[in-house]
Amino acid sequence: MRRTARPTKDKKKRSIRFKWQISVSCGSETSVAAEGQAAFESGTPDDVIEQGLLKELSAVRRALRQCFLHERREPLRADEVLDYMEENLRKKDLLSLTARHFNYSVRRMETLLREETGYTYGETVRRFRLEKARGFVILTDMPLEAVGRMIGYRDHSSFARAYKKRYGLTPSEDRRQRGPEEF
Repeated sequence: MRRTARPTKDKKKRSIRFKWQISVSCGSETSVAAEGQAAFESGTPDDVIEQGLLKELSAVRRALRQCFLHERREPLRADEVLDYMEENLRKKDLLSLTARHFNYSVRRMETLLREETGYTYGETVRRFRLEKARGFVILTDMPLEAVGRMIGYRDHSSFARAYKKRYGLTPSEDRRQRGPEEF
């Protein structure tokens, strides 16, 4: 890593300018992780240098993480990702959690999921939830409002609309059609 910090004071504007460049070696490649400059209208030179170094460290961290992930990453297996998502369906921020678990950025995870399954992240989660709901609708006598809340819908009408869009029947119609011998 090469760092050059030369704060200069401009007496007319009373500002401090800071320039930096960071290079990171990853295997046989060396790349510039970050470079830039900043001007601060207030603060001591020590404050400006500290802020500039914090920016540098953040850039270095990102570059090293990318290098590490690039070298350690195995091809994404859609079935593993889907299993993980299904197991953790009730957790908040599932996309970030899944991306972190498989060492991908959120945006890259969305893209890979779409490429591998043909569905967006939102569609995939909705399908998982509705499949789970259908099991409860058909196999239990649980109130339909409770089923909808259990899988993440706040109101019954949203749940019923999504269910009908997916299966062609509302939850109550699906429950009625299954027949008493199936219960």
